[in-house]
Amino acid sequence: MRFFINISIGQRNPADTPVEEIYRAGVCTCRPEESLVDAIARMGENGVRRLVVIDADGEPCGILSLEDAAPESDVAAALAQTNST
Repeated sequence: MRFFINISIGQRNPADTPVEEIYRAGVCTCRPEESLVDAIARMGENGVRRLVVIDADGEPCGILSLEDAAPESDVAAALAQTNST
């Protein structure tokens, strides 16, 4: 976690840095009924490793990470499959 914080905020002190200074606007989402292939493709297209899962009302109901969708050994194969379609 420390590595992620250092990359995200650089030399700023996390205790003094408001979230609004570092968060990413335009959250990428998916729906629970979407296929993993489509979700992984969306991650690749948007350069993200996580998608907010939203329900039928547009409310967040979970987070899907690339690691959850495709175990580390399968990430390259999953990305290759989405790029070939």
